[in-house]
Amino acid sequence: MISELKGVTVRQSFIFLFVFLGSVSPGALIIFHFDRDLFTNLDSIKLIVLSLAISLPVVLLNLIVASVYSDSYNLKDKMNDKEKQEAEDDEDRDFKQEKSQVQLLELIVAFWFTAVILYLSLGLSFLYEASVKQFMTYVVAGQGLSYLMACGTHLSNQRKRKNSLSER
Repeated sequence: MISELKGVTVRQSFIFLFVFLGSVSPGALIIFHFDRDLFTNLDSIKLIVLSLAISLPVVLLNLIVASVYSDSYNLKDKMNDKEKQEAEDDEDRDFKQEKSQVQLLELIVAFWFTAVILYLSLGLSFLYEASVKQFMTYVVAGQGLSYLMACGTHLSNQRKRKNSLSER
């Protein structure tokens, strides 16, 4: 067991941390805040499954936001079309590795957005002694803000690209 832990890299540790903070932890805290009896009576596996069932829909929505951010910062399009075609034709390992790194980054950003939105919503619920319905309102408002930020960033970067292309 100890030897397996020694083989874990710092990168893998951070990935695990982001996944845990964006999936299991928010769901468990939501259950704890709104129904402590349920939290204390569930065994660990059931608690983890229920926590994931609460958090993963938000993660999926935030994966869309992360994809928009990725597109707007041109992470997927670092190469021009000709280079991409050559890399795909040659089945270039570096291109595939870069693509998988971008996808991993999108997933980490999705878990990060989920953690921020759910923790802030939970904090507001705790401060204002909000009901589950009010908590969900906070979550929807947070999701809406993240979508607006992603769309604004995407549109801004599109304008910058158009301007830079027209200056050439």
